[in-house]
Amino acid sequence: MGIPTRQILRIALIYASLLMLTIIIAGMAGIKISKIYAYESISYIRINSPELYQELQKNASRMGIPVEEYYYKLLLSRISKSDNVVLVGLGMLKMSKLYLKTTPNLNLMRAIGLTLGIMAFSFAMALLIGTLIGLKFRGDKKLDILSRFFNGVPSWWLGVLLILIFVTKLNILSVSDIATGFSIKRYILPITTLTLIYIWEIADLISHEISKEMNKPYIWADKGKGLPDRVILWKHALRNISITLSSFSFYKFGELFTDFMVIDVLFGLGGLGSLLKQSFIRKIVPPYGVIVQFNYHLFFVVAITILTIQLAVSIFLELIKGMLDPRVS
Repeated sequence: MGIPTRQILRIALIYASLLMLTIIIAGMAGIKISKIYAYESISYIRINSPELYQELQKNASRMGIPVEEYYYKLLLSRISKSDNVVLVGLGMLKMSKLYLKTTPNLNLMRAIGLTLGIMAFSFAMALLIGTLIGLKFRGDKKLDILSRFFNGVPSWWLGVLLILIFVTKLNILSVSDIATGFSIKRYILPITTLTLIYIWEIADLISHEISKEMNKPYIWADKGKGLPDRVILWKHALRNISITLSSFSFYKFGELFTDFMVIDVLFGLGGLGSLLKQSFIRKIVPPYGVIVQFNYHLFFVVAITILTIQLAVSIFLELIKGMLDPRVS
């Protein structure tokens, strides 16, 4: 098996850059949140706790800075020893890790398992069915039309359509309380939605590539040897286009992850998409109305988890490509 060292290093460099960007964003968020909280808290402390305010003011005077600035530095010191944006970002991620450990209702491992399980099963189904359709109707231009149509259809729209048909109209499936317990029936619609999105692209790819492959000289040589068409198709032609198919799977994984996040929120599966949604808490607070609170601890936990999963899967797919074709390495 060839190990595609350059590709793996390139992927690692890309995700290291994304990780650094996440740390910088976390640092900027930590500095901004600490500053806003400090200035708002000083007004509250001045009215409700005059003794504490006087003590803060005395310490601020010694340093020659406003009391708001002193309280801001005091709050920021709980996150990082320095106000450097990278160090503050690392401190924010450490606090997010602590939040993960101390929040009993947050089951991150279940969310990861559910996310990977549904994604893997959906794509495997799409790959199997799409391959069979592509081989059956190779060279058929209708597959290209279906591929373009489903490629342009938003995943949430297809999910809503399936809910209207099978839940509202026919009443044969349910999406209620989907995250409270395990039931295969509850996951039929989400898996069907994700599968339908990718079946036709895979079928069109297989149809197009097989049509080209079947006209190559080695195929005619195999036919001249008297090999059955089924053997030529499955053991020779399909194997030779497996590199193209694995490359397609590599590039489509990011799209699949994005589509799953949307479907997860739509059906309330309890995966990483649902956790990401929970980081934005919508509350009705009279007399202000609707207020959206940002749970940055949960957001950064989910963001780092998604980056790590994508890195691991990308490296795994590159290793598979190296196994199928040693020239990749």
